[in-house]
Amino acid sequence: MKSPRIFTGFILILMLTLLSVSVFAQPSGHQFYGLVTSGGFAVPDGITIIARGTGYEDQVTHTSDGKYGQAPADIFIVKDPDGYRHGKTVEFYINDEKVGEATYQSLETTNLNFEATNVGPICGNTSCEEGEDCSTCEADCGACAPVDPPAAPGGSPGGSPGGSPSGGANDNLLKVNKASLEIDEKVTASVKCLWKFGCTLLIDGEEVAEFVKVLGWQDFSTSFDSDGDKVFEFHRKGLVGDTLLATKTVKVAALAGAGDEETGEETVEDEEIDACEGITCTDNNPCTVDFCLNADCKYEALDDGDTCYLEGTECVCTSGECILPEPAE
Repeated sequence: MKSPRIFTGFILILMLTLLSVSVFAQPSGHQFYGLVTSGGFAVPDGITIIARGTGYEDQVTHTSDGKYGQAPADIFIVKDPDGYRHGKTVEFYINDEKVGEATYQSLETTNLNFEATNVGPICGNTSCEEGEDCSTCEADCGACAPVDPPAAPGGSPGGSPGGSPSGGANDNLLKVNKASLEIDEKVTASVKCLWKFGCTLLIDGEEVAEFVKVLGWQDFSTSFDSDGDKVFEFHRKGLVGDTLLATKTVKVAALAGAGDEETGEETVEDEEIDACEGITCTDNNPCTVDFCLNADCKYEALDDGDTCYLEGTECVCTSGECILPEPAE
């Protein structure tokens, strides 16, 4: 008769063998997470990221709040159900653009940031790009101006000439919701002040409002008791004086129906031409605000210490440049 100890040992070895086979047969995975930026700014939500390897099925995830593989985005684990991907290269693509690669390591977690160039307009980069407007990105393009009802032919008392200011690259910092109006009619200027010392708004050389540093748009409304051209100027305040950033001109007319006293004909003024019409200014520097002033491109540095991104890495603005922070000692 066989010894009970020998039989028990045989059963134990068999169980350990089956357990080891079961463990190694389990599907393994490599978890990836990180930031996704374009031009130093977080990409929109819903951008598709594809993990691809020769001979393996593509695996897909999506961005949320400029991130992937971490909250608020879904966890992203590149799986290896057959156990053959270990040590091989995994490539990552966004809109057919390769944005990164890594060596697959089973049961590992890797922080891998991506910088993409073909993800479309980026809301929040201070530039109102093609494909953006006030309804899709108020942060870049400003609030949508109210639509005036169409005036009756020839105008009517109390009516408004309507119209809206022409576009231009300095719309990034200053917007006026009407290009022409009548005496006592309300007009609103919207400004974007991104500097710690604040900003000022002048009308015909007289300061009418001050603004603190805020990421979004701030409004100032007024009306005029005289006709003529009214020049809005937006300035950045500084230790050594103010810097002119943008200008807009609106035309204030006498009440509708008031024409030339001698001829009885209504006066028609020439339409002002925006010198920045059609000009796009960009230096691809996340630490400057790009705008046009008097047909010239200007690049105004953001405050030192403001956050920026280089290839997905969070950095700080220093003297108008995006710099990696010094490591903590």
